[in-house]
Amino acid sequence: MPEEIEAYKPYLTRQIRALNPKVIVTLGRFSMNYFLPEAKISRDHGKVIKFGERILLPVYHPAAALRSTSMRAELEKDFKKIRALLKNFDELMKSSSAHVS
Repeated sequence: MPEEIEAYKPYLTRQIRALNPKVIVTLGRFSMNYFLPEAKISRDHGKVIKFGERILLPVYHPAAALRSTSMRAELEKDFKKIRALLKNFDELMKSSSAHVS
């Protein structure tokens, strides 16, 4: 929830700095909006987004996907991109736009 995100923002910032992940997969709109406040999960899920020295991949929250067959198919499709993102990370970061099919 937004209140929880705000309360834990300093902790999350430290954790991201400490772990230094190449790819961050956000689960649902609240975690996506931590990084991308103007994004819409229905529009932006599955998009590969350069974010500083990282790549973000917003996906539907798994709980929402359990309630909807179409969301479940989209979630599965989005999750299949993760391996390619990790494998092609350096190339994606060099390119002017990040895109994985």
